[in-house]
Amino acid sequence: MTDAPLDDIRALMADAPPSAPARPFEPDLGQLADLARWVVAWRGEPILRRPILAFYAGAHAGGDVGETRAFMEQVAAGDAQVSRAAAHLGAGLDVYDLALDRPLPLAPAPAMSERECAATMAFGMEVLAKQPDLLVLVGLGPGADTSAKAVIAAIEAGAADPLEILQTLGGRESAAVAGAIIAARTQRIPVLLEGLPALAAATALRAHDVGATDHVRWAGPAGITTLGELPDLGVTRQDGTAALAALCLIKLACAIVEPAR
Repeated sequence: MTDAPLDDIRALMADAPPSAPARPFEPDLGQLADLARWVVAWRGEPILRRPILAFYAGAHAGGDVGETRAFMEQVAAGDAQVSRAAAHLGAGLDVYDLALDRPLPLAPAPAMSERECAATMAFGMEVLAKQPDLLVLVGLGPGADTSAKAVIAAIEAGAADPLEILQTLGGRESAAVAGAIIAARTQRIPVLLEGLPALAAATALRAHDVGATDHVRWAGPAGITTLGELPDLGVTRQDGTAALAALCLIKLACAIVEPAR
């Protein structure tokens, strides 16, 4: 990394490739056609063989990491409800413990140094080494939602550079999700997001470069973001369930529009 590590991240974002040309599908398929069109715009064809759901867990001062750690262990062992759902859809699962035993300080102290933020973003990119063709990204942990709300509010207020806001107010969970989003963009991989920490990551990237999240869709409650939204199924839990439900619709859409081989 350079002496200004976030400049490396900015340079990577600036080199992101464009989407593929639009491809028409039958208009009577409604939102299914829209979902298939989104996959094709990035993958070139309506086929998903290796989706991966990745959880990034960080901690903030004053919170209890026990519940988060227990959930991550359940997921990793295949015992969580979301683990069974992922297996049913043929989706891989990854869990990342982002130093849960070292909670980040509360504001006004900077959450991370610039170097730690950039390094955490780079760590988030490592999920691409498993060559997914679609990513589902979820950030979680004690204090993560509070941190995410602070990031989103500061960006909406135009307080400072969006990546600096992510560094000073965000958590490791949001920084890692941001890195995964950037890496997915460079490899033309569509991304589904669930939960406020993931939304904070995408909000920061979009504020820095409006095209940085063209490959991203939001699987949470409707009406709270300008990101592309998926059908709102009313799922309020933030454990990957809503995004996997959306993935089910996306795989259905791809199967319908893909001609028999």
